[in-house]
Amino acid sequence: MSKIKKLVLDVLKPHEPEIIEFSKEMCSLESVSYLESSVEEVDKEVETVQIILFGEDIEYKEVKKKTRELGASIHSVDGVLAGDNRPNREKNR
Repeated sequence: MSKIKKLVLDVLKPHEPEIIEFSKEMCSLESVSYLESSVEEVDKEVETVQIILFGEDIEYKEVKKKTRELGASIHSVDGVLAGDNRPNREKNR
């Protein structure tokens, strides 16, 4: 089965924790190697943030759980890069 290598999320989060702390917490997940985040829109009570996660086998359920723990919600999955590490896929079919 293919593994998720990159995940692009549209996240709605409260102002606290701030984007730096939010990013550190998301990056603390074992399946996430690193991430890129940017605030796209700021409202009176919430922020819309784009989070791009990178890893060798990102666990979406783990990401979703951590997002909820931080008081945020995933609006949408805007992009996915998936694949495997087999050098020649045809030989292994």
